Amino acid sequence: MKKPILLSFTVILLLTLTARSQEMGYKTVDVGAEFQWYPDGTEYNLQFAFNARTHHSILLRGGYNHSSPRRTFLHDGEEGNGWSGSLGYRYYVGVMPRRFYIGTRLEIWNMKIHWSIPVTESDTKLTIFQPSLEAGYTFLINDLFFITPYVGGGPQVNLKTEGSKVNYGEGFNPIAGISAGWRF
Repeated sequence: MKKPILLSFTVILLLTLTARSQEMGYKTVDVGAEFQWYPDGTEYNLQFAFNARTHHSILLRGGYNHSSPRRTFLHDGEEGNGWSGSLGYRYYVGVMPRRFYIGTRLEIWNMKIHWSIPVTESDTKLTIFQPSLEAGYTFLINDLFFITPYVGGGPQVNLKTEGSKVNYGEGFNPIAGISAGWRF
């Protein structure tokens, strides 16, 4: 479990160093909101992107994660919420940070899952790590406003569990989302 995390952080660090070694010249900053869907719930984020002059962008996200109520083989109901944060990198195919890109991100989720069975109910706290790959397209309107739909996915790794086992936070997790905001 430590090897994938260490490898993921190493890749992000190398990509960041590569981006910083380029001529930086004219830089922009994107500030916006993001909605992300995944099979078990939704995520709402505030997003900051630091765009280099050529090809590269570094993203910081922070927000709220909500797990939809569902019945599992372990419990009659599981539902939860918590905070999330991520660090990401995007490589734009064009020279400027717009149009098609491929990227990666490292997310940490701190979730509290409320579960119930006929006689008992309780809470389980989870810390989940999710590295993922994504591909998307940034529409830039009047060089001031951006809209970015994307798709991606990656494995979820349950780093820490406090409480009973729940059916959440393990395996491959596909994602789809959209972000919009202003470019400065």
